[in-house]
Amino acid sequence: MLSARAREHEVALMLKPPTSCIVSKWALGHEGVFGIGTFYGKNEFFHLFESRFPAYERLFSMVVSDVLAERPLNFRGYLETAQHAEAENAGAP
Repeated sequence: MLSARAREHEVALMLKPPTSCIVSKWALGHEGVFGIGTFYGKNEFFHLFESRFPAYERLFSMVVSDVLAERPLNFRGYLETAQHAEAENAGAP
């Protein structure tokens, strides 16, 4: 992991904590939760865990479109899309 290597070489790191996620999946110790569609910092970074599932492509496209168009983040729309993706993934082998 890149951050582990940086620490080995005493490189200072400024990590942004997860601040929200669309679908909570995992606890991050005593720091909160992260999951599908996690935003970090003040919505400065976005990571789509489990993006290997095609059902989440629409969610990724929605976030990218809003960011590129400089629109406010549409959390309600993201949540609805993620719920549909979760249902779709539940039926996947």
